[in-house]
Amino acid sequence: MGIPGFLWLSPEVVVEKSLRDLRDGRVISVPGWGYRALILISRLIPRQALYVLGRWIRAIRGGSEEAFDGFPRRTYGDLRELLEDVRYMWQHRAQIRAVMRLLEPSFRERLMLAVTQVNGCRYCAQHHAKLALEGGLSQEEIADLLDGVVDQCPPYEMTAIFYAQHWADQEGIPDPAAWQKLISFYGLEKAEAIEIILRMIKIGNYAGNTFDYILYRISGGRWGNVRERE
Repeated sequence: MGIPGFLWLSPEVVVEKSLRDLRDGRVISVPGWGYRALILISRLIPRQALYVLGRWIRAIRGGSEEAFDGFPRRTYGDLRELLEDVRYMWQHRAQIRAVMRLLEPSFRERLMLAVTQVNGCRYCAQHHAKLALEGGLSQEEIADLLDGVVDQCPPYEMTAIFYAQHWADQEGIPDPAAWQKLISFYGLEKAEAIEIILRMIKIGNYAGNTFDYILYRISGGRWGNVRERE
């Protein structure tokens, strides 16, 4: 229990790998590159150290009074979702360079802060608050964006900021009407550029939150369950 879904293998994968190893005469079957890597790492660590580490983790989890009532931030649910996002970025790598020229730095940072506010990644909040300052945003506007308030955004960018919030709230699957409104307002080229920016920050948000979720579960709820702005 307590291990994020993307670290688990489906029953079909486990059975297929096990049967294949059985046909090949292997006595021990270890499905999945992740588990094979763990075995390799465990062989390099002294057994006594592994024992102490395991006992320490159990003690932390057992001593925690905080119940696991659901991690409050969005994470990658499985490895496939992460790979799909990475593949999208790779396929659009040429467009990413164009996006950096097409959208002003301040515009990009407003979009990223809007998405980060919805997803709640503390690492991205800190990093992009710094970049936003360098891009000309005030401390007050940055604080507002991280609270979900967009009153200080330039009128021309409002449609995109609202779309970014909606996009993040719908986990990257926006209402088609919202997408069409974005195209109507900015044109297809700029709308696609905005979409790429949103995908980029989603990867950072979900990756940071997934790391925190692992900390949260390992520590019995003591670590990781914090937002940058509380």
